[in-house]
Amino acid sequence: MVEYKKKTMDNKEFKHNIVTEKTWFIIYDNSRKIISYGDVGAGQIIGTKWDNVDYITTEEEWLNILTEKNINPYLVEDED
Repeated sequence: MVEYKKKTMDNKEFKHNIVTEKTWFIIYDNSRKIISYGDVGAGQIIGTKWDNVDYITTEEEWLNILTEKNINPYLVEDED
């Protein structure tokens, strides 16, 4: 089992950034498998405990990365 390197809220190295323009993100585990993705608007704070995060300023580039991995970020899955 792969162990994730993560930072906790108690860790002083917790990463956070104030976004000045709409920004998309992709979070990876240590093997570069995508484990989360999304976007935040200008003026919001991005905070993460993960080490492997890509911040992207164009939706097109973000979408290209996800679709290369067969991920459709706009697909809404049914909740049963």
